[in-house]
Amino acid sequence: MQRLIEWQNVLLHNPIYFGILGVVMWCFVLITISRITGWSRLAEKYQTRAKPESNVMRAVKARWGSVMISGNIYTIACTNEGMYLGVLFPFRLGHPPLLIPWHDIKTSRISGLLLPRIQLEFANGMSRPFQIYENTAKRIKECSNGKFSY
Repeated sequence: MQRLIEWQNVLLHNPIYFGILGVVMWCFVLITISRITGWSRLAEKYQTRAKPESNVMRAVKARWGSVMISGNIYTIACTNEGMYLGVLFPFRLGHPPLLIPWHDIKTSRISGLLLPRIQLEFANGMSRPFQIYENTAKRIKECSNGKFSY
């Protein structure tokens, strides 16, 4: 117990240690979320280095499954090969950009409390279902040249 009190004093009187602890915790949380949502498994198959230049939607709100709600951190783009999926810089650790072929995306409609959502399932259940709002799905449908439908 005495050692715990000593560590607390070290953290409180040395802000640099508190900052380091905060960064370590942030990294732990991001990597854990990547594993819970299945992003890390998707990255094994679909990780990309290419960045789309057109048809890019930034700050997209989405959710993984029914509980993991993520506000405005996703970047989605349409390419000829598939749907690009990325996250904003502060959340990128454990979440490399993905390029998922159109034929590996299955969609279904979900009625939400306020707004209907479209559920995307990737690669035969390699991750939790990814849900986007219908207005985002409409934009993806428009820029995919008929390769995405719901």
